Amino acid sequence: MTSPGKIMAVDDTPASLKYMTDLLRAEGYDVRSAISGELALRAALADPPELVLLDVRMPGIDGFEVCRRLKADAATREVPIIFVTALADIDDKVEGFALGAVDFVTKPFQREELLARVSTHLALTRLCTRLESMVDERTRELRGSKEQYDRLVRNIPVGVYQIRCVPGEEPVFTYISPKFRDLLGDRWEAGVASAVLTREAIHPEEREAYQRLLEACVAMQTDFLWEGRALRDGEPLWLRIQSHSEALPDGGQMRHGIVEDITQRKQAEERLLHMSTHDLLTGQPNRTLFHERLEYELTEARRFGHQVAVHLLDLNNFKLINDTLGHPVGDRVLREVARRLSLHIREGDLLARLGGDEFAVIQSPVGGPAEAHILAERLLASLDPPVLVDDRPIHTMASVGITLFPSDGDTPDSLLRNAEMAMYQAKGETRGHCSFFQRDMDLRMRQRKQLEEDMRQGLESDQFYLVYQPKVAAADGGICGMEALLRWRHPERGVVGPAEFIPLAEQCGLIVPLGEWVLAAACRQMRQWLEAGFPPLRLAVNMSPIQFQRGDPLAAVGKALATSGLAGEYLEIEITESALISNLVEARALLDQLNALGVSIAIDDFGTGYSSLGYLGNLPIDSLKIDQMFIRELQGEAANRETGGAVVRAIISLAQSLGMRVVAEGVETRPQLDFLRAEGCDEIQGYYFSPPVSAEVFAALVAQGGFGKG
Repeated sequence: MTSPGKIMAVDDTPASLKYMTDLLRAEGYDVRSAISGELALRAALADPPELVLLDVRMPGIDGFEVCRRLKADAATREVPIIFVTALADIDDKVEGFALGAVDFVTKPFQREELLARVSTHLALTRLCTRLESMVDERTRELRGSKEQYDRLVRNIPVGVYQIRCVPGEEPVFTYISPKFRDLLGDRWEAGVASAVLTREAIHPEEREAYQRLLEACVAMQTDFLWEGRALRDGEPLWLRIQSHSEALPDGGQMRHGIVEDITQRKQAEERLLHMSTHDLLTGQPNRTLFHERLEYELTEARRFGHQVAVHLLDLNNFKLINDTLGHPVGDRVLREVARRLSLHIREGDLLARLGGDEFAVIQSPVGGPAEAHILAERLLASLDPPVLVDDRPIHTMASVGITLFPSDGDTPDSLLRNAEMAMYQAKGETRGHCSFFQRDMDLRMRQRKQLEEDMRQGLESDQFYLVYQPKVAAADGGICGMEALLRWRHPERGVVGPAEFIPLAEQCGLIVPLGEWVLAAACRQMRQWLEAGFPPLRLAVNMSPIQFQRGDPLAAVGKALATSGLAGEYLEIEITESALISNLVEARALLDQLNALGVSIAIDDFGTGYSSLGYLGNLPIDSLKIDQMFIRELQGEAANRETGGAVVRAIISLAQSLGMRVVAEGVETRPQLDFLRAEGCDEIQGYYFSPPVSAEVFAALVAQGGFGKG
């Protein structure tokens, strides 16, 4: 079977490049990919493609320069180039078209948009080639035969036209296809001045920009591309108009163009914009839109002198629902909570899901605390009836913190911060309660200070201990290592979860001595296991960004190895992307020193931060740990599952291309495991095999030979 087209995709972001490549190959295209401008030039000149999808912003040779060089070479001069970019400025488009590009696709793009544009440009290119061949062979037959020419373009899903431009004369249409008339009306005929298109078809608000871009392209005799609103018999639609310039012997030019109705695509883009500003789970505005709206409401409040209330609502013990009933049930509860809350929001107010089980409401204008309190009570009361999930009643309660502009803050951040303090005050008083922010509200701060002091005492009195979660080889189920995890057994509160004390330890600086203690204790245990005859497993220890950036991690690792007698080859340090990216030069030097000790380096929670080939290729990194958020999405709803799967594939492919191991954390189900095995993931960590366990239980797991391939 003949390929529908030979395409080269160029993008320095591996995930984006893989997504484009997989999408096009799935449609049958013959696709080659390149992650830099240099590689793209070599490949294209060696074997010219039929079309190039080219990223603009790339290190080294950028997209504009790649385009310039391809157009300068006879072998690739006629290859159509579509820029794939986040740029939307007309001047940037003019520059791109001046270099010879035929189109721009704006990131993030939709699958249908990319395929449509690729198909259209390949069709147009092949059509032009075919027409040229037919003109050479049948000049006598086709001369003056408008009807024959119409037959050639009748089935093309775009309107085709020609405009003759002669210096000193008004450009005139010399050909208009039937499809063109279908799009813009029957009154269009050859001989009509092109200015009529601007005057009668282009939307009045778009005409100036359209005319400016057209005049620039005609003056420079470059390709023209415009997308915007138009009118057809007074009805609005979106058009995509483009043309290719052909120089004529008399100094004029013939512009061969197409007109396409892109109304459906624009509607799809509007849906995509909605998705970027709204929570995918509940359909409510997300944190981004909430901040933008709150900024606007505060501006209006300053202008008209009224108050604004911010309600921050947090579900109580929602984590217990996820842990006991599973995330799918938790998601259904969140959707129902959002639905109930939305019923009590006035038109003009805003309900948003900020993340997790946290919602926020903007109430503007508000008459004062009493009116804000009434709304908060209504929100809480709406959660009193249990949520039914598969006929199972699930009881939910929430706590609400309330702040008022201007008395409690004059910026979105200060209002949210103070609402959070009020919300924690409400949690500390009575579950299912609301609380207003007060300037003397210091209960939370006192509790925080007490917990900080308890941590200091706990570090001195051996209240902290380690548990170990196995890392399992995906291929055979054998245990290949473990991650040491910190736990705290408080003398009065019992076991305190790391989610409660680790953030506080990072804020107050205790994370540095805690991290040093974890390193020392874990290395001692690993040495004991090796002396007891353990196989050569790899011990992973997570290092906080605070410890990495503000402590002395090299000294801490060196001391732990020296004191325990453990060889560095058995130790792996897990570091988040954010810890590295702030200062790559210093990070590289430190990682090189750790490597010199034999210690390997893993990037923890990969995919949630910068995830850029730019730093990965310049740092001595041994493995990538896929964040459990993406693993969880492998069994979520269809849209999330597709996204999660694409991200996981891209990370695994990236790691393999760089010679790194891949570890998936948070694996809880067999379908997740099967997917990861099929994609070539190296190691698995998660509750599917084992939760974090004591040193004794971990030793027993190793003794039994791991978990097998089950």
